[in-house]
Parts: sequence; C-alpha cells; structure tokens
Amino acid sequence: LPESTALSYMYYQPLVVYALAVYDDQLIVGGRFNEAGGCTVRNVAGWDGAEWQPLGEGIGGRVGDGMENHPADFDRGYVHCLAVHDGDLYAAGRFSQAGNGKASGIARWDGSAWFRLGRREAYRARPSHIKSLISYEGSLVGGGDGLAPGSSVVKGVTPRPALARWDGTDWGPVGPPPGGELLCCWSIHSMAVRKGNLVVGGELFDNGLMEWDGQSWKAIDLDPTVIELKVSTLGVSKGDLYFGGTFKLRPGLSIEEIRGGIARWDGTDWQMLPPLAMDGRRHVYVDVLRGTNDGVFVGGAFTRTAGLLGKPASCLAKWVD
Repeated sequence: LPESTALSYMYYQPLVVYALAVYDDQLIVGGRFNEAGGCTVRNVAGWDGAEWQPLGEGIGGRVGDGMENHPADFDRGYVHCLAVHDGDLYAAGRFSQAGNGKASGIARWDGSAWFRLGRREAYRARPSHIKSLISYEGSLVGGGDGLAPGSSVVKGVTPRPALARWDGTDWGPVGPPPGGELLCCWSIHSMAVRKGNLVVGGELFDNGLMEWDGQSWKAIDLDPTVIELKVSTLGVSKGDLYFGGTFKLRPGLSIEEIRGGIARWDGTDWQMLPPLAMDGRRHVYVDVLRGTNDGVFVGGAFTRTAGLLGKPASCLAKWVD
C-alpha cells in the first residue's frame, strides 16, 4: 500500500497487525492501531482499494494487562483474530468494548454496527482468551486457552475449554465434552479446514497439530525427528497443510531449533520449506499464513527469503510451488 495509507499507533505499545479477512469487498485489518491513512480508527479498519474506512466506533477498552499506570490505560484493547461467518464479520481478542457497547473479548459486525455475543454468564463455556476464529460446518468455532476436548476436570471447578462452537445463541463443545481420564490443557493459536476436517495448531500437550474428522480427534504425527512443535499459524493450499512456528528437530545426535520455520504436510509426508531470515541476527517470526490457489502468503517478522542470501522481503512473502 502507498506510504500515505499507513497504519499508526500513538501510544507506547508498537503498531501490530494480527489478523486479516475479506468482508464486504474490503480487506479488513485487525490489531493494535488507531490511525489508518489519516483516518481515525480503533484497532480494526477496512481497505476498499483506495482508502481506509472505520468500522463504526471500532474495538478497544480496558484490559487487565498489569499496566494500570500506563498513560493509555483507559484504552488498551486490541483485535487478535477475524473471521467471516454467515455474512457477518467476527472479531476476537483482548477488549471490553465494541462500538459503543460492552463486549468481553468477542464481537460481531453486521456491516453497520457491533454486537456482543450472548449472555455474560455463558462466557465460561468458551476459551478464556480467543486467539483464533473459523467458520466450520455451519458454526463459528473459537480456539484459545483452556482444557482440551474430552479432558478430565477438577472437582468443583467449572472448566474453560480451549475450543468451543457458537451456534448463534450459546457456546458448546467441539468433540467430546469434559470428563476423560487425562487432565490436558491446550493453547490453540490457529485453525484451518483441510478436506473437510478441522485442524488446530498451537501448544497442544506433546503435539502441535491435532485434527477433528467429525467423530474423533487424532494427532498429526510427522516423524520421530520432530521432538517438539509449537504452531503459530496454519494455511491450506491445494489440499496441503502449511504450518509455521518453532520446530525442535533431532536429525542426529544434536538438537536443532528452528524459529519462524514453515513446513508443508500433504496428509502423508511433510517437508520443511527454505528458511526465512532476519538481518541483524534477530529472531524470525511467522504470524500469518494465507493459502491461495497457487501458493501461500506469509506474514511475520523477516527481511529475506531463503536465508540471508535470499531475496529481500519486508515482512511479507509468497511461496509458490
């Protein structure tokens, strides 16, 4: 985009873009910012190809982040993820206001106004901090921090699930409800739909990838050389699953850690893609993968593709087979 259309943030926290979606013929951007191309916005805005548009009064409000003495304490909310479902745009993150009303971390935009989702007392049936949203089999699914599907529960404690389905009225489980033998917590960072199955990625006990086929959950096992996997983002292109994050590999006697790595899985075999690189020995981060019919867009913190000798890439690149 032209420099004159840049996003900006006026407080001490850095400008961050966490989420992208296409809605009503606009590119919707969510994150932490309050100006877009000279237009006053509030952490979410739409780009129509020529100029930025606010989405009502935007999203924000107080959040409990331990920064009570911060001069911007009155409005430190932000948008972490976006999804389009049943013709409406949904936003989730850490915020207490959407438009002119209250909203506890998730809200719906119908093209003209923001609305909260459901009754406040129903919020314990959804993840405590929603980090990913996706439309799946007629429902909106939210993923974040909480108990894994089918996990055991502590007696007398109402659990918060890591994954929940919004049916338009209430939140419900995806897969088996709590009550299993093993107490297991998940932190879901991203979700994708591959060949009709729901794939979740994040920090999931001893595995970074799990798949729901409508009947049961199963781990996506790569091979014994992958000893730890923390998935930050997922994308699908031509039936293949792409995932980015931190990999710990043991190809021999030593252990190799790859931060900001990207891999591809075709349902049987997997392979690492050529590494991205960051000048100045800083860490590479991969935050967003968006699959298309001819490749995958990659967004994050990096300056070059294919290592330090690769082509310049300012936080955005595309992988093409």
